[in-house]
Amino acid sequence: MIVKNQKFRYITYTILIVFCLSYLLRNRSYWAIDSAIILIALLTLAISYKKFKFSKISYILMSIFFLFAAIGVYYGFSKVPLVTGIQNILELERNPWDRILHLLFGALFYYPFLEAFRNTSKIKKGIWLYFVPLAIIIAAGGLYEVGEWVGSSSMDTIQADLFIASQGDNWDAQKDLLMETIGAFLSLIIILIKKQKIKNNL
Repeated sequence: MIVKNQKFRYITYTILIVFCLSYLLRNRSYWAIDSAIILIALLTLAISYKKFKFSKISYILMSIFFLFAAIGVYYGFSKVPLVTGIQNILELERNPWDRILHLLFGALFYYPFLEAFRNTSKIKKGIWLYFVPLAIIIAAGGLYEVGEWVGSSSMDTIQADLFIASQGDNWDAQKDLLMETIGAFLSLIIILIKKQKIKNNL
C-alpha cells in the first residue's frame, strides 16, 4: 500500500516499526500487554485521520515518542541498555529510560494536545489555551498509572516489575507523573517564548 499523504506516512511507518520490533521480541506475551496502549493510540490516529488531521510537526513529535516507547517495550523499560552510560556516570540506582520516556510524553505530546484543543474549542488565546493541554497531560499520565496498577495486579512479581518498571521505587508513579508535568511545562515555555519572538518581529 502506498501512502500518498506525507503526514499520514509518519503514523503508518511508526506502526510498521512497532510491529517489526514485536516480531523480534523474546517475550511476546509481555509485549502484547505493555504495547497495547501504544498500538491503540496509533490505530486511533490512523482511523480518525480523515476527521481530524494534526500538523506535520505534531505527527513527527508523536512518532518520536512512539519509537522511544517501542524501544522500551523491546528491552523492558527497566533494562534498556542505551542509557546505562548515563546511569553509570550519574551513579543512578535505576535505569533512567522509564523516567526519560515519561518526560518525553509530556514534552512531545503537549503541542499536539494544544493543537487539538485550539482547533476543536472556541478558546483561541489566553491562559486557558495553554493550561488545558497541560491539564490533559497530567490527567492522561494519572490514568496511565492507574492502568498500570490494574494491569499489574493480575501478573506475577517478575512480570509486574517489568511492566511497571518501578525498580523498587515506592514513589515511582508520582515521580513519573512529575516528569510528564515537567516535560509539558518545558514545551509550554518554549512555545510561549517562540510566540513572543514572533510577536516582537512583527
